[in-house]
Amino acid sequence: EVDTSESTAEIDSTDPTQGTFHFKGFLTKGQTQSATWTISNENDADLYANIVAYTDLEVNDREYFKATCNLADDAIGPNETTTLTVTVECIKTPTSGTVNSGVIEFGFIATSSAGEIESGGGDEPTDTPVEVLPTTTDYVGCYADMDRDGKIDGVIFVDQGYGKTGTGAWNGDSWSTYEIPKIERGLKEYEITQESYTIQSTDGKWDSEPHPVISPVIGTSGTDRFYVMKLSNFTTSSYSTFYWYYSAYSEASLDDSIGTTDHDFGEGYEKTGEMITRWNNSTYGSQNARDVWGLIQDEYADGWFVPSKGEWSAFGGELGITSSNYSSKYGLSAFYWSSSQGGTNGAYTPSFSAGYMSNFGVRTSGSVRLCATF
Repeated sequence: EVDTSESTAEIDSTDPTQGTFHFKGFLTKGQTQSATWTISNENDADLYANIVAYTDLEVNDREYFKATCNLADDAIGPNETTTLTVTVECIKTPTSGTVNSGVIEFGFIATSSAGEIESGGGDEPTDTPVEVLPTTTDYVGCYADMDRDGKIDGVIFVDQGYGKTGTGAWNGDSWSTYEIPKIERGLKEYEITQESYTIQSTDGKWDSEPHPVISPVIGTSGTDRFYVMKLSNFTTSSYSTFYWYYSAYSEASLDDSIGTTDHDFGEGYEKTGEMITRWNNSTYGSQNARDVWGLIQDEYADGWFVPSKGEWSAFGGELGITSSNYSSKYGLSAFYWSSSQGGTNGAYTPSFSAGYMSNFGVRTSGSVRLCATF
């Protein structure tokens, strides 16, 4: 049984749209704790409030916990209320008392058709309408705030609203070709939520130029317009580099049935899901604790995936990544795994130190960086 006697939920005294959940006392995998928050729409303008909630999990070790937000209703009328429930789940049995607790920061953003309602709806809304981004401008290189929580999720490297004509190639390499479709109907709507943002880094391994920050318009629906790459490598408490699938090299040859086509842009999410399934089923041999497919499953559930060969090529080509600037521009490592098989015992890897696409054996230890669409 979970001892919740020392768990607390607090609301920020200066900003009632922000809160903190301190949880403690987890003993085994599968246990949960929750905190519920009541949100009121107190505006006097007869406007509905559209609400988006978010969490930022900061715990001793992310291997052990997963946080989720659930809104009873994401649109409430004047003087109506809804509830926001924040739940933390223990996804791995703690090994000691040092990893049985943690902190979740949670909050919400509320907007109406007339603009943003500050402080959870207590103030008068503004009269500023949303300025939706046009498809006549290419927003590659801008930063993305995908859940509108004020934090940068990554850099945009593909804009399907603007699109491309013909086939591109990263640094002219024949293995690095890609095609970016132009989607003309049914796209989600987006807006600029920060006019200028510069990534801060003590080691200087970031693009030093300021760029706008883009977010989806609250309440929008449709097809994702952008591909975004995280600005840091995937790591765990134990590893910073990973095998593609260690046992596949010696115990069972890859069948290449999820291999690459000449242009596999847009297939990364599907390929990642297929490889996770095969790893879970030990399709290519026994599981290794350092195999990437066993370690990114929470991230995949949240929409992040290992880019395909074509998606990595688009990243390098559209953002102008070369062997001389790869480290200074986005803090990139020498090479990364893709989700595209490169034969019966290898997978494609963008080699940024060399400036072209390579093919490494699946038991090589390589870096991982995840991308998503929004």
